[in-house]
Amino acid sequence: MPGRDHGDKTHGIWPQVWSQHAPNIQSWEYKVNCGEASSHTDHCFLSDMTSVAVTTPSGGVIELEKDFNTNEFSGEITRRWVLYGPADGDLPAKGDYVFSYSQGAELVYEQVIPYDSGVVSYPTEVEWKRDGRDIVVKWYPPAEASKYMHYQAMIFQLEDTPEVFISNVFNWDVDTAVLRDVPLIVGGRYSLNVGIYFEDGYAYSEYVIFDWPEPGDTGY
Repeated sequence: MPGRDHGDKTHGIWPQVWSQHAPNIQSWEYKVNCGEASSHTDHCFLSDMTSVAVTTPSGGVIELEKDFNTNEFSGEITRRWVLYGPADGDLPAKGDYVFSYSQGAELVYEQVIPYDSGVVSYPTEVEWKRDGRDIVVKWYPPAEASKYMHYQAMIFQLEDTPEVFISNVFNWDVDTAVLRDVPLIVGGRYSLNVGIYFEDGYAYSEYVIFDWPEPGDTGY
């Protein structure tokens, strides 16, 4: 059994127990990632697994889902197994979480991860404007924002707008960000939020719903 430090990278992987915190939402996220790669098709320890499960401190067993992909907008490469809890769920309980890795019926490996963390407040007063082909996003930072945290702005399509997912990461000490050359269509309906990420979770703003306007700086 490996050491019990958060982020143990035996086999080039590291499991994480995260809290989710947002307006009227609290929940959990369990995931395990491979290391960096040039493509999500690059082989790693998780590639060969047929199931990854998490046993919680209360004895519940949660099956994770495989998620290997590349974000078309940012180029971010994802190689992980993950599951998000329900919006009306609970924050992770403090205690030990066991990540179990299996190939078929064979248990290949296990890691034990301790979790003992609080939550961070979420960004507020999120606003946006169109500036040419870019979208400029600003927000009011949470009081707890500090070094080793980072922000992530995300945009999703809504209703019958063609599918798109835009995501970009920004430093912890900013309150304005520019997502450049976004592939949004005039008249399309979208949802925007800004999250702050820390070692043991993330907290994200309310969703801002907007219609992408004609070219021109629309102002906040």
